[in-house]
Amino acid sequence: MARFFIDRPVFAWVVALFICLGGALAIPNLPVAQYPVIAPPSIALSTAYPGASVESLYVGTTRLIEDELNGAANIMNFESTTDSFGSVNITATFLPGTDPALASVEVQNRLKRVEARLRPRCARTASSWRRPRPRPSTSSPSSPRTGRWTRWA
Repeated sequence: MARFFIDRPVFAWVVALFICLGGALAIPNLPVAQYPVIAPPSIALSTAYPGASVESLYVGTTRLIEDELNGAANIMNFESTTDSFGSVNITATFLPGTDPALASVEVQNRLKRVEARLRPRCARTASSWRRPRPRPSTSSPSSPRTGRWTRWA
């Protein structure tokens, strides 16, 4: 059988191209909706306090939000960054299978609890969160194309 294709390379290329074309045509018919969600849902929080030092931002903002997020239901981990430009970014990652809408509500409620303890200038710009892109069966109230939810306090 191998000798047949070695002797007829053009025929081998034509067969290979038909196989590739058949695979490309079959892609839209694959049952992707039946596959489990692999990437865990994550929610990003950001705040800005221009002119503040990194240390004061960490003590007065980042640590307060981290302490409040620490007991959230189904939270796997969170990652925070504070830079010298006065911005804080926190990404909370939840266990796979967690409903992103419920996780977003959980984070929003915990953020509301901590807003009273944030500095006034920081609390005004604090609390923007972003959900991951929704599945095709759900829609975002703010923008169905981008899948981002934002709110400014």
